[in-house]
Amino acid sequence: MPAVVKLSATNSTDVSLASEGDALLDEFRDRAVAADPTSPLAGYSDAELRSNYKVLDLSNQVASRLAMDDGCHWQDEFVVVASQVRSVAYVSLPEEDGGTDPAMVELTEEQPCPVALEVTDAAETDNDGAETEPGPRSAAAPMAAAADAKIERYNVVCFVRVHYDDTWNDGCADKYVERNDGNKSYNYYGIRMRATCDSSALSRLTECGIGQRREDGSALKWVDWAPTRDSDGDCRTIDLSISFATVGAGGSYTHCDEKRINKYSQAGKFSSYFYGNTGYARDTQHKVTVSVCQTCSRPNWTYWSKTNGYGL
Repeated sequence: MPAVVKLSATNSTDVSLASEGDALLDEFRDRAVAADPTSPLAGYSDAELRSNYKVLDLSNQVASRLAMDDGCHWQDEFVVVASQVRSVAYVSLPEEDGGTDPAMVELTEEQPCPVALEVTDAAETDNDGAETEPGPRSAAAPMAAAADAKIERYNVVCFVRVHYDDTWNDGCADKYVERNDGNKSYNYYGIRMRATCDSSALSRLTECGIGQRREDGSALKWVDWAPTRDSDGDCRTIDLSISFATVGAGGSYTHCDEKRINKYSQAGKFSSYFYGNTGYARDTQHKVTVSVCQTCSRPNWTYWSKTNGYGL
């Protein structure tokens, strides 16, 4: 079983109102809006930003309680998360999902710590129910359900890890629902996970990962996911097209170096990683779609992110 340490007042400090926390919140908003100009963060005043997000400073107690391998390279860090999240934790990961990468150990001659930040989002109580069915038709203008169907983003949740050496991982989850799909049995939901990582001038980035899984609540069924395979090579376009019930959602992004994905039998659980050796920013993204019964609430998610690198 993985070791888990939930952040609390005994192993982290809320520095949102301190000068370092203030600066990190401003940088977080600037990067989030630059990556997505439609982000709700673009409309936040300084007061709203500080009301909706907080900055936590980790202590050494986190590393000591994770039962990590002796000598693995751990750096304390700051975490920026939404104020309403249910929990924030650090979790040791198995090798098949972002654990210790043998290639990186050989490259850096030190053992990276296979630890992920996990953020459990606020519980979803909304039930979109019949809102996903077509509205009333007039006899003069009947329309097929598919013609009315549309994909609507209903929430965005972002979280950031900032290592003391200025290496960072910006993670965001964009959550979608299909409206007017005409399906009287199921509602269809999508999630787009994206992470951007970068390192300081005196370090190199070797790993940038992000993932999600169902936390609790409504049972999910797999519908679609993208990308569908690992890949490697120069900077290239990665297709992120997925299907809902009656319509699809396109999209793509540029990925450089190695791309690894992990698709699980557990519906909705998926992760993707960048692996390489660079002094530049790198991204990883993926999308999934799931279905729930029409009387069920929206999916409840836990997200995780992982970053590794080494100093020059």
